[in-house]
Amino acid sequence: MDNFIPDWTNIALGSLVLLIPIALFLRARLNLVKTLLVSFARMGVQLFLVGIYLRYLIEWDILWLNILFLIFIIIAGAHVVGTRSELKLNFILKPIAIGFFVGYLISSFFFVFAFFDGGDFLEAQYLIPISGMLIGNSLTSAVVGIRSFFKNIKNDKESRNYLIASGATLKLATMESFQSSIKDAFMPMIANISAIGLIWLPGTMTGQIIAGQDPSDAIKYQIMIVVGYFTCCVITVFISLFLARRTAFDGFGLLREDVYKM
Repeated sequence: MDNFIPDWTNIALGSLVLLIPIALFLRARLNLVKTLLVSFARMGVQLFLVGIYLRYLIEWDILWLNILFLIFIIIAGAHVVGTRSELKLNFILKPIAIGFFVGYLISSFFFVFAFFDGGDFLEAQYLIPISGMLIGNSLTSAVVGIRSFFKNIKNDKESRNYLIASGATLKLATMESFQSSIKDAFMPMIANISAIGLIWLPGTMTGQIIAGQDPSDAIKYQIMIVVGYFTCCVITVFISLFLARRTAFDGFGLLREDVYKM
């Protein structure tokens, strides 16, 4: 079974296990079966198409095309976070995009100098999967952090206005909401990181071992990936919240209600 690669027949047969959660959803009378099937169908189609165009991107390895793909990933990621943030897209899209870009730029240097000796990083084989991994793993925490922060500052309107009226800066008046949203965003990720290797093996490491990679080498890659995506995630959320906070309040320190979706 060395270097086993499943074909579409294997995947179809293995996917039959989904009949179990479908049956449980139906038995519990949960209106989730259609959503589940649509989600898995979309995943299959999207990954199939990704496999096709990634093959050509890696084969061509054109620098401007690689950078264009990176820009697309950043904008797409910012759009996903923005649409799930319960905020108006024209308000939150720019802060998130900048956060993703800076987070990716800084954390990717870790990969460049620690694993690529400063070279080859802009090749499509490395740039595309690593950028997708860094930004993709930041999505959930970005959504949670931004939603939590703007929910908190909306609910804490009276106490915040009192602090500002008493002479406190906007940063100080919103500090408690900021700290709470950061904890909401990162505590689940930190808990998962602490369980890696003890309770569960991440997908990258598992895939490499199944493909025949030496477990010791797979561990090195996994450490590299976890350090990279956690750093990218933290930078993304901090910068996004910092920029969004600056524009969410008027000159008197009052929250602009027009940043929220109706």
